[in-house]
Amino acid sequence: MNKEKKVKPSKIPKLVPYILEHYIKLLQVAGAIVAVIFSYLVYKSSTSAVQNLINADHEALKGVFLGNKPYLIYCNRGTKDENVPPVFSELHSVMGSKMGFAVVNCSQALPSGSNIWQRFKLKKEWRPTVFGTAPWLHSKALQAPPTSLKDLSTIKKFVETSFAPKGYEITSDKQFAKFCNSTSSSTCIVLIKGSRYIKAHAEMEAQLVLSNPGLSVASVDAKKRRISFEDSLDLPADQFAMRIHAIRELRYYMSMEYPLNPENIRTFLSRALTAPTSEYLGDEKSQLRLVKPAIPGFKPRGSGSSPSTGPTGSAPPSSFPTSDNKDSSSRSSQASAKAAAGEGKEESLSKEDEAIRKQQQLERERQRREEMDRSQNEYLYDTDRDHDSKEESEDDGEDDVIEV
Repeated sequence: MNKEKKVKPSKIPKLVPYILEHYIKLLQVAGAIVAVIFSYLVYKSSTSAVQNLINADHEALKGVFLGNKPYLIYCNRGTKDENVPPVFSELHSVMGSKMGFAVVNCSQALPSGSNIWQRFKLKKEWRPTVFGTAPWLHSKALQAPPTSLKDLSTIKKFVETSFAPKGYEITSDKQFAKFCNSTSSSTCIVLIKGSRYIKAHAEMEAQLVLSNPGLSVASVDAKKRRISFEDSLDLPADQFAMRIHAIRELRYYMSMEYPLNPENIRTFLSRALTAPTSEYLGDEKSQLRLVKPAIPGFKPRGSGSSPSTGPTGSAPPSSFPTSDNKDSSSRSSQASAKAAAGEGKEESLSKEDEAIRKQQQLERERQRREEMDRSQNEYLYDTDRDHDSKEESEDDGEDDVIEV
């Protein structure tokens, strides 16, 4: 009989799971090492990018103070063994991709003759001295108070709040005239913010400012001030979120009439910046002003009728008129009565016509606002929903992610 040979089972299949398990563990360890090395390199490159501009030339300083990028700046006082505060370096490692960081000698003289302390009106008693600039601050600076430099969270909150991209706030007619006259371009943009202004509108405002770094953008609280061509009685502050106007030469204006959303804002800006002044509304003889909103039912002083008086030095009428004077005065009084009756009738008709026109205008405006509100509410609903989900995802990973 032929005996069957027994074949010994191979040991290789038994080793496969063992090899795969150790291979996976090796990959995990290698991945962790690579992640640590990468984080370290990012951190080192981020911290090493703080610009040392101590006693730098004026062009380099100008690029920081007046450039198209926000900067946070530490004032070096020239003392021995002076180091940058740790909180400043920590913030740079977190926000270095969003804004520039630099160290300057604040005692350095500028071409104007004043030093950096004087130019930006910095408080020397605030130590350490940290201040910031941004294009939308229009050559001004914001200094961080000592309470904002306690730790990373406080300085980060101060920077995010104070240097958020937004229009330059103006509160008076003098500021309005100075701002729009000093703009480098021929057009300045004014945002009138009503009571319905919410977070979604703040994001639109930030996008407008960031997308147009060379454009002068101002903001006005509609509850306190309005531009003179606006009808604050017809459209009070509590009935809108934000109105956008383009201003030229403080005499001509163009208003955005579309529902508020980023695409419509871009379309309006493109038209407002390229259109000739002939397409703007306004009058060359009438300057635009920033005024207080009209109060319903308020009658300005001096608007009432007052008894007319004759010119100074005129002779008083005779106390004892003659018969000729009586006849002439009688005829003149009858003519005056007829003229007054005709004027009264014409005035009554004109008032009725004006009331009808006003009512028609209000109805058209009401329908337009309702249409705008419907379109805007649909957009804001989608925007808020997307933003909330985005915030939740950001909050979940906030402790683990380092922005670079």
